[in-house]
Amino acid sequence: MAALLAGVTLFTASSVMAVYSAPRALALNPFNASAKAQLANDLVYATGDARQTKAAAALSREALGGNPTLAGAYRMIALDDARSGKPAKPAILAATYLTRRDYIANLWLIEDAVKRGRMDEAMTDVDASLRTSRRSQALLFPILAKAMVEPEMRPHFSRVFRADPDWLASFLGYYVGTARGNAAALAQILLPIRKDLPENYRPLDRTLIGLMVGQQDFAAARAYERAITDPATRAKGAFVSRSRLWIGHRKDRKGQSPAGDVGPGKAQSGRAPARRTGARKLSLCGQGTHADRKRRCRTALERRLRGKRWPRRARRTSLRAP
Repeated sequence: MAALLAGVTLFTASSVMAVYSAPRALALNPFNASAKAQLANDLVYATGDARQTKAAAALSREALGGNPTLAGAYRMIALDDARSGKPAKPAILAATYLTRRDYIANLWLIEDAVKRGRMDEAMTDVDASLRTSRRSQALLFPILAKAMVEPEMRPHFSRVFRADPDWLASFLGYYVGTARGNAAALAQILLPIRKDLPENYRPLDRTLIGLMVGQQDFAAARAYERAITDPATRAKGAFVSRSRLWIGHRKDRKGQSPAGDVGPGKAQSGRAPARRTGARKLSLCGQGTHADRKRRCRTALERRLRGKRWPRRARRTSLRAP
């Protein structure tokens, strides 16, 4: 009984130690396949010595003899095959078949797909890598940001973004915040799938428009703003843009349009039209005491902002000095 308990203790200690110290785990249990695979990985990646790939591959094959489900062991064999001029893809596919959480195997598949010109496969592997490994964001986000401006890549981005992967919000935040990428390129990718994305992505519209204006791409900003406006709302003229490009048609409470407003789709040019404006009304407030001037100006400004149409006689008498 004591011997059995000691054996179980050594096996458990070796299994736990395999994560922290593979040599100690093998000292406790020479048949620990996971410790052998981890030791093979450390021979190359921890030491940085690429000459150890042959020894690492041999140790990986021993590990697979004890546990054929170790994805890292297949990856190390693929690395040795690549250095020896042998096809490495079969071993990589075996590793990714077992798990898509192997960061290095996913990167190998991405690079292989790009070399073959299969961008659809590359984006699928990028999606898998970003879904399963957070550390891949530091490497792949800058690459994706540069690829966004390529017209042939936009359909592939739209296909991946339509599924709303869990890394999409982080990437969009990186693109518009850190990278300050081309906003028009992102707008062209998001516009076809905009209605398929959740509502929490709607504030991104204003961010993109502001970014396009800041990048002096006024035509793209206007086109995107018109495209995201509901056609029924735009036909009624009730949409008011917050951008500097154009101002939607506004109506007062009586259904009348104040002069000087510009309809949707028309550029806002120049200043207010040549008619009696609020500036002329406020100029009449310069009579009387300081308190009277202050009160009249405030009242005139409030009425002007509410869009009320004053009768000519009432407007003149109401601003007349006492």
